[in-house]
Amino acid sequence: MKSTKYSKGLRIIPNNRSKRGGCIVTGYLNKRDNRGKQLRIRKTFSGVNAELRAQDFINQKILEDMNAVSEITLRNSKLDDEFEFGILGLIRKLRFDLQDAETPSIDLLSNAVEYFLSSKTRGAKQISVNEARIKYESRDKFDDTSPSHQKSWKSVLDKFSHAFGERDLSTISVEEIKDWIDRNDRSQELKRKDKAHLHALFSWARKQTYLKVNVVSAYEIPRFKRKEPVSLSIEQAHNLLFFATQVNKQSLVPYFALAIFAGLRPFEIKRARWEDIDWDEGIIRARQRKGGGFTRSVELPEICIEWLTHVKGYEKKGQITPDNYTKNFNVVRGAAGFKVSKGSIKSCNWWGLEKHLKDCDKADRPEWVNDICRHTAITYRLKIVKHIGEVAEWAGNSPDIINRNYRSVKNVTKKSTDAFYELTPEKVIKKGLI
Repeated sequence: MKSTKYSKGLRIIPNNRSKRGGCIVTGYLNKRDNRGKQLRIRKTFSGVNAELRAQDFINQKILEDMNAVSEITLRNSKLDDEFEFGILGLIRKLRFDLQDAETPSIDLLSNAVEYFLSSKTRGAKQISVNEARIKYESRDKFDDTSPSHQKSWKSVLDKFSHAFGERDLSTISVEEIKDWIDRNDRSQELKRKDKAHLHALFSWARKQTYLKVNVVSAYEIPRFKRKEPVSLSIEQAHNLLFFATQVNKQSLVPYFALAIFAGLRPFEIKRARWEDIDWDEGIIRARQRKGGGFTRSVELPEICIEWLTHVKGYEKKGQITPDNYTKNFNVVRGAAGFKVSKGSIKSCNWWGLEKHLKDCDKADRPEWVNDICRHTAITYRLKIVKHIGEVAEWAGNSPDIINRNYRSVKNVTKKSTDAFYELTPEKVIKKGLI
C-alpha cells in the first residue's frame, strides 16, 4: 500500500526546532527523481513575512512541477517563463493586499476573477465626477435648459463635486448616494431636487458607457405625509392685488393677475411675453419648462383680462414680469400680511409702505406657501366649471391631481367663490387694504 505522505503535496508548518522561528515548507512534488521516487521538498523561512515568502516558494514549485509533468503528458500547455512570472506576481499582490498567507493560490485567483466578473464597474470607462460633470454641461441640450434650472443644477453639483469630485463615477455606491442626499436632516423638497439632478447625471453617464447601472435609481426617498391643500383667503387675494398696484408702478400686477386668476405656474409667468396673449380669443400661450416652445393655451378668465387691461397690457411688448422682480415681490407679500425676512427687502424701495412692513418678520404672520396663487386659481375654477377633466386640461395637470387636491379645500364655498370673482381692479383699488 502506498504511503499517504506522498499525497499531501507541499504545506507550511511552524519551525519549532530553531530559536529564529519562522516556518518550514515541506512535502512532495509529482516530479520524480532518477529512481522513480517523488521529489521531497524541505525549506526553512524566517524573519519578516516568512509565511508570505514561504507561500511564494510553494507557488513557484507548483508551477515548476506542473511544467515538469506536462513535458510528458500535456506538453502543449506548458507555461512560458514570462507568463509564469506574471501569475506569481498577481498571486503575490493578492496575498500582500489581503494579508492572506493560507488560502490556496488557485482559490485566490478564482475569487479575484469572480469578483471582477460580477463587479458593477466591469467594462465601464473610468471617469471622475468632475470630468463627467464637465462633459454633461457641454451638451447642447444642457444649454437649452432654463437659467433657473442651470442655477439649481450648479448649486447641487457644486456640493456633490466637493464631496466626490475626484472619485471614479462608477465606484460610488447606493449607500453613499443615500447618505449624501439625507445629510443634515433637510426637507423632502431639497432631497428630491438633489436626487433629480444626480439621476440625470448618472443616467447620462450610463448611456455613455461610463456606468453599468444608475445607482441613484436604487435609492427611494421616503414618502412624506401630504399636507392639506390650501388657497388664499379672499382677504389675502384682495390685499396682494391691492399692494401690487402700490409697488414699482404696478409692474407686478400682471404677475399676480395671471397667478391668482389664470393659474399659471411661476416659471410660466416669468417666461411669458405680452405677445403670447391673444386678446381677441382671450388666451395666453404658456411656455414650456425647457426651451422656447409652448405646451398649452390657457383661457384667461374675464377678471384676469380686466386686470391686464387695467395696466394697458394690450399696448405693451416684451417680457411681462420685470427683471429682478424678487425684492418687489417680497414687498408686496410682506405688505399684504405674509411673513418675509427684512433681509429680503432691506436694500429695496418700500414704496411708502413702511407701516405695513415694520413687523413683516414676526412669527405670528402666515408663511407663504409655494404655488398658493395657482392653487387658488384652480380651486375656484373647479367651483365654477365643476368638471375635473376640463379643469385639468386648463391647469396643465392630470385629472387625478385635480381630484385629489382641489375638490375640497377649506374655506372655499359658494359665497367665497362669488367674492373671488368680484375682485376687480375698480373694487380692489377703491376699497384699499382690508
